[in-house]
Amino acid sequence: MEEEREIEELLKQLIEKHDALSYFSSLICPRLEGYDTVKKAVLLMLVSDDIGNSRGRIHILLGGEPGTGKSVLIDWLVDEFDAEYSDPNTTRVGLTADASRGNLTAGLLHKANGKILCIDEMEFLKDREALREAMEKGYYKVVKGKFEQVFEAKVRVVGALNDIDKLSQPLRDRFDFEFSFKKPTPDESIRVSQKLLETYFYDDEYRNVKILKAFVDWARNFRPKLTDMDGARDVFEQYFRAKNEGKTGRWIASIIRIAIAIAKVYHRDVKKEDFVKAIKLKEFNGMFL
Repeated sequence: MEEEREIEELLKQLIEKHDALSYFSSLICPRLEGYDTVKKAVLLMLVSDDIGNSRGRIHILLGGEPGTGKSVLIDWLVDEFDAEYSDPNTTRVGLTADASRGNLTAGLLHKANGKILCIDEMEFLKDREALREAMEKGYYKVVKGKFEQVFEAKVRVVGALNDIDKLSQPLRDRFDFEFSFKKPTPDESIRVSQKLLETYFYDDEYRNVKILKAFVDWARNFRPKLTDMDGARDVFEQYFRAKNEGKTGRWIASIIRIAIAIAKVYHRDVKKEDFVKAIKLKEFNGMFL
């Protein structure tokens, strides 16, 4: 208990001293230079959780050519946050379940319940309907032969593929964030080389990850409230009038999830500014800014 109080006090001091979203996201995947907005999205995903019967879990989609950094981030999530990993060659059981041996064996979606599920090469994914159901509802139903069962799967999904446009729109719409990784420019490559040199020879990565994990646990368990409903309504009204176009209810719900996660990071109730920041993060389309 004494150690927990000391950790909580340290985290409170860090939040008072730094901008929490920028500071703690900077501790994510140190070997991946740049991609600051991607790292902020990952932090928000890590602290996200369902809110009562409503989905609060945040999902992230990564697109881009091989070698641009997607696998570096996924490997880090597997190593540091015990994320489950899936690609077309991972397992006979697959995402849903297998009934070939006389009983029903749950797949990775259920195994990753309450955790992160990283799915590589999503363009080859077969269990798309079950994945959509799990991403939205937190469970999926399996009907195979004589077997019929519902599996809990409150997963937070990080999907990766070379070309985002190859993913079906119904599945694509379930992701709160969508990022396209690109090959760095010469100037960006210089920054990457400098960061990697620091990481390999000077960075205290182990200590930073311990602090990050403690913060994620602390922030994820926090339940912020919305005390300024009129302010939140104003943000959406001003946005839609300025854009002169509408968005689906799914898009609006995504903004609300992101705003709640932002409030969790700052360990306070949801503010009007969180909805503004959520929209900016969701619509961001650069990498090294």
